[in-house]
Amino acid sequence: MDELRQPGDWRAVLAAQQDDGSFLSHVRLSSGAVNDRNVFATALVLDRLRAAACRPDIVAARNRALDFLQRCADPSCQGRFGFYRAGHQPAWMLPRLAPDADDTALCNLALLRAGRIDRTEVCRVVREVLLPFRLLYRNERSQPWHRIGALLTWLDPGAFPNPVDCTVNVNVLMLLHASGELWPEAGAITEMLHAAVDWAGGSKMKAVKLSPWYPEPIEFVFAVERAAAAEVPGMAELSGHLQRLEWVVKDKPNDLPICGSSDGRIVWTCPALRSARAIPETGLDAWVNFPRICGSPALCVEEGIATFVRQTTLRSNGPGTWLSGGMAVPSQVKRSPADGHGRGAAPQEIAGQTDVLPADR
Repeated sequence: MDELRQPGDWRAVLAAQQDDGSFLSHVRLSSGAVNDRNVFATALVLDRLRAAACRPDIVAARNRALDFLQRCADPSCQGRFGFYRAGHQPAWMLPRLAPDADDTALCNLALLRAGRIDRTEVCRVVREVLLPFRLLYRNERSQPWHRIGALLTWLDPGAFPNPVDCTVNVNVLMLLHASGELWPEAGAITEMLHAAVDWAGGSKMKAVKLSPWYPEPIEFVFAVERAAAAEVPGMAELSGHLQRLEWVVKDKPNDLPICGSSDGRIVWTCPALRSARAIPETGLDAWVNFPRICGSPALCVEEGIATFVRQTTLRSNGPGTWLSGGMAVPSQVKRSPADGHGRGAAPQEIAGQTDVLPADR
């Protein structure tokens, strides 16, 4: 109860929220550091706000962040997202960044958990937006841990190279799981992630190669932690293994870049995200219902406690009855191959992974 009444360290996180609902990040350029407002950092901070108590100021911040994400959806393709809102890419960023699987997965997951879209829409996004850009074959330039069915990064048939990024695939895997439907690609991604961690072993230098758009592999670890917390199959074991690695123990408390160009010349940091990750979770997961919670602090407390009781009761009835975010799981039926599952897919090669864009992620 004290946790619900005390603002605590969340005030520093909320102070970083901008008028448009985004959470401020900083990008380091050759000319110096500049402020940046992007979809990616905002989605990650919003995810951490799930750990905050249901207070009116937290509820308002979540709503503003969700509004920002919805405004950033690609107007030319429903449910697709990129690092920046269309038409709002900063002048220093050239060339234009294509929409990507990472931001598409993170944003749709946030909107689903908040009740702003439903699972039917998520399944449509998976089928029509994401799956046409999955890996269809391996060649001599593929990494040993690549698996057919994993997702490519860029949602653009003209993007080359278009690498397989492990952190991106963890976020996609979370969306597949949250959809409530069984996807063959989920098994391929899970197998790939375990194979990638085995390949890297305890070497941070090798772990860096798993995620070209993440200059620090600790972000892969954080992504796996999020997936484990969401009860994605196979992720708890993987997270436990990663937590024991020496470089992970050393890097977790540090203020490291959250993403960047694959050549390392441009990197982003987000103090709000670092602060949010340092705050212990309250144990309440009532935020999925916040659009219908009124501004009364008493009702917020009552709703939070009720949701916690419901969640604890359901989880005690056995595994697989509850998804992270408080959403009941319907019966899962495997889809037939004839449902348009791979419609529009085109062969894509994995190229070693040198960067052709000077400032892409």
